[in-house]
Amino acid sequence: MSKILMCGRWLLPAVFLGWFATMATAQPQTVDGFDRLGDWELILADGVHGELTQEDGSIRLDYDFSAGAGYIVLRKHVGMDIDRNYRFGLR
Repeated sequence: MSKILMCGRWLLPAVFLGWFATMATAQPQTVDGFDRLGDWELILADGVHGELTQEDGSIRLDYDFSAGAGYIVLRKHVGMDIDRNYRFGLR
């Protein structure tokens, strides 16, 4: 019984160290610096008007839904490999 307790005593710290090592190696990756408009595609519903312009470190979208309801899609192809267990963070 004491051998089981000794093993259990070290199990939690070992699991924590393994988890921490995995998290420490994961580095954030910038997908887009928003420095080029040409990589982005603007898709507009009928009756919706939109325009992209370049701002400092960002892309600005001016829109007009004056004709009623609709949608605007701003799309960009992102060529990157993603692990099975991934997470996106937005600010």
